[in-house]
Amino acid sequence: MPKIAAAVGIDQSLFEGCLISGRHAQAVDEDVKEAMSNGGRGTPYSIFLLKDKASTELSAFADSVNAQYGRPGSPVMGVSKDEKKLFMSGALPYEMVKQIVDLLLK
Repeated sequence: MPKIAAAVGIDQSLFEGCLISGRHAQAVDEDVKEAMSNGGRGTPYSIFLLKDKASTELSAFADSVNAQYGRPGSPVMGVSKDEKKLFMSGALPYEMVKQIVDLLLK
């Protein structure tokens, strides 16, 4: 990771110091647990941060995507408990991602 950080212009020594310190480890662990509980099992895994709580239309769309592409215990899309994040696990067809973005921009 330090090499990637340096490649994108982040000060490598500051990045390494932060990484080694572990000061963000708890927050990262909590994010990983939340992702796993919402179907995150690999890449790609996308998180949309919502300005407002998820609409019923967006939740219904997520349910229909899961019915079509998901497996029991492994949803493709989900809404966080606080309804402020939308999770998308795996590669979905462009048309479907466009529908998601269009719903988010409403």
